[in-house]
Amino acid sequence: MRATTMDKDQESIEGFRAELKRGLDSVCTEVRFLGQRLDSRLEGTNGRLDGTNVRLDETNTRLDETNARIDETNTRLDGTNARLDETSTRLNARLDETSTRLDEVNTRLDELSTQVTNLHSVTDARFNFVNTRLEDLQEQFINKLDGVIVLLLAHSRHLEELDDTIAKMDR
Repeated sequence: MRATTMDKDQESIEGFRAELKRGLDSVCTEVRFLGQRLDSRLEGTNGRLDGTNVRLDETNTRLDETNARIDETNTRLDGTNARLDETSTRLNARLDETSTRLDEVNTRLDELSTQVTNLHSVTDARFNFVNTRLEDLQEQFINKLDGVIVLLLAHSRHLEELDDTIAKMDR
């Protein structure tokens, strides 16, 4: 009985093995089929990836060219900024010089204005003095002229009297 149980176990194991082999063969067939489908999909995907890689390489080349142009532009801009800074510095220096010169001119104008005002005051005072002196001299001259006229009139009357006296003597 032992041999029969073992035989049954052996048969059962062999049946299990046969069933396992059929299952494995079926799985292998399925895996081969899925592998072929996966291979064809992978080939399609690889083709698309190759196309994408080509486009990415082209894009990368364009980006490198764009970066080179940007670098050139940045270099030109740096040069332009340096020239602008230099020009700005020179212009600021000239503005400072001009401002300083204008301050000096304004100071000189203020000095000249003060001198003109002082000269005007002195000239006015001198004109007033001269006018007053001329008025005094004119008044003195008029007074002397009046005195001379009075004397001339007196002499004229005196001469008339003398003429009358001489005429009376001659008669």
